[in-house]
Amino acid sequence: MVRTPPSPAQCRMLDLAECRAGDVVYDLGCGDGRVLVAAARRGARAVGYELCAELCAASRAAVQNTDAAAAQLCRVVCADAATATTREASIIAL
Repeated sequence: MVRTPPSPAQCRMLDLAECRAGDVVYDLGCGDGRVLVAAARRGARAVGYELCAELCAASRAAVQNTDAAAAQLCRVVCADAATATTREASIIAL
């Protein structure tokens, strides 16, 4: 398990992708869920895939610990990102 250090890079990535309300963000290898929460706080629906059970739990906890409106926009899938169907995604983070 490798955690991404805290960084403004996640928000910068969402800025570059022009993430906003109405977008659907897929984070493949979502780790601890930081990108999911940041996308949801912008009003985007966020779907994260994470294979590591420990990081999947951390991601779900991050979603639960954010505000209720953002939490409703997030979904964490504990599975291999290779199984993700991303047709609905407008933004894909890796």
